[in-house]
Amino acid sequence: MHGTIRRMISLFAYIKSKEAVEYGRMYKSAFTRESPLNFENSILIHINKHGLTNHMELRNYFKKIGKISISKQAFSKSKEKLNPNVFKNLNNHLLTKFYGSNEVKKFKNHLILSGDGSKSTLPYNKTLENIFGGIINKFQELTSVAINLTTIYDCLNGFIIDLELDKYKTSEKELINRNMDNITKLDYLKDTKKIFICDRGFPSIEFFNYLLEKNEKFIFRIRKNSYKAEKTIMKTNDEFIDININKTRLNHIKNKELKEKLLKKEKLNLRITKITLPTGEEEHLISNLNKKTFTSNDLKELYNLKWGIEVSYDSLKNLFAIENVSGYSEIAVKQDYLSQILAYNIVNDLENTAQKILNQKTQNTKDPKPKKKKINKNIALGIIKEELIKITRLTEENTQKEKLIELIQEISKTYTQTSTTKSPRKPKRAYSTKNRTNNRKSF
Repeated sequence: MHGTIRRMISLFAYIKSKEAVEYGRMYKSAFTRESPLNFENSILIHINKHGLTNHMELRNYFKKIGKISISKQAFSKSKEKLNPNVFKNLNNHLLTKFYGSNEVKKFKNHLILSGDGSKSTLPYNKTLENIFGGIINKFQELTSVAINLTTIYDCLNGFIIDLELDKYKTSEKELINRNMDNITKLDYLKDTKKIFICDRGFPSIEFFNYLLEKNEKFIFRIRKNSYKAEKTIMKTNDEFIDININKTRLNHIKNKELKEKLLKKEKLNLRITKITLPTGEEEHLISNLNKKTFTSNDLKELYNLKWGIEVSYDSLKNLFAIENVSGYSEIAVKQDYLSQILAYNIVNDLENTAQKILNQKTQNTKDPKPKKKKINKNIALGIIKEELIKITRLTEENTQKEKLIELIQEISKTYTQTSTTKSPRKPKRAYSTKNRTNNRKSF
């Protein structure tokens, strides 16, 4: 618990620091005058976002801090002063503290990082359409304004380490390359062993080579018809083979220098593992993990961890309301998306600590029919968004600590539970999807 509390207090202090203000200015004269919309409030309004109208977001925020609300026009104008990348900077500050602690979960001394992409829709607006484009139907008509985004997610610790977003037509492969470049520049991950996991949309000769040159470990799922010629010479379901590099496999690469460089290599020696699923279907993985340290069962387990990134996208869209943007400019969209990545990681840190407390309580009970208890993220999010801003306004560190402890203790009492013993199957019933109690929002 103390590690999380120290990180939260450090983050609150950093938001108020001159360093953060300097980083967060779009220009030198920004945030130099006394105003209700100073730098600190601008940051916290974004973190506290509920997916409501700007008027209600501002009303709710300023009501919490005991000040008169300002107009949505003033808010829109102030957004032009705020550098969206300041939220990446704040996120890195938080994650530096976490990955420098002894709380980090690893698999055989490796961080397990997953990369994946998602389409994300925005409100229809002509300006947003001109900036980002969107989804077009067979009649060449725009059906919705949308963007493409990719993230790097820590599968065991639950943090989103990096996000990149761009126009809808931007390929996910291009965005994931930006993510990888960003990751290599993070000081807190430089000396850490990592395994990158990606799905079928990302494998390519150039990506394999990029990771090999960076001395990074990886697992990709590949299609059954990928590298057919190489698979035919496999004698077992798990072995290293040479992946031939030829012009056909590099046709999509526009960079001539990269093409020539890869052709000179002629081949890459990689491991292909065929895994049989419970359904009888076969799944093919390609990696550079050595067989002595990582068995085929390890690879299967590691690839299954990738599911966490899918859950994170669902939370961002449906709980954090990341798509309900507060402005119709490129800067506004980036501010909203990047601020909610920071909000997600704050919630995850507090939730992880609450889960540890809950686990300890569960272990200490002598229930003959034990139940698996998990923190309810929806309720946890509602509580955190309700209380966190008030805690940031406290001036005494000891009082902040006390309130954070109370907050974590409260979250630990909000959980869902499932029995660890199997119960007889119940017949399926058709339920109305409207107004379902398990879909209610917590704020």
